[in-house]
Amino acid sequence: MSNDKESLDKDAKQLLDKSVTAYLDDIKNYGYPKNYLWDEILKAGIGIIGYTNLSRLRKKYDSHFRVLKTK
Repeated sequence: MSNDKESLDKDAKQLLDKSVTAYLDDIKNYGYPKNYLWDEILKAGIGIIGYTNLSRLRKKYDSHFRVLKTK
């Protein structure tokens, strides 16, 4: 927990500035297949979240960002 964005570490600042889609897409930079996390979400979420189409799911979360909660 931080008082403001400036007191966050480098990793936390990077995550705060990425959409959920961008965050999930970054898995490829760590040696995983391109859509690894998306595929896992679709496997677990079919019927729960109602999405079976990866492009629709990616588009939905491209505008979702984290919100910094302060003390």
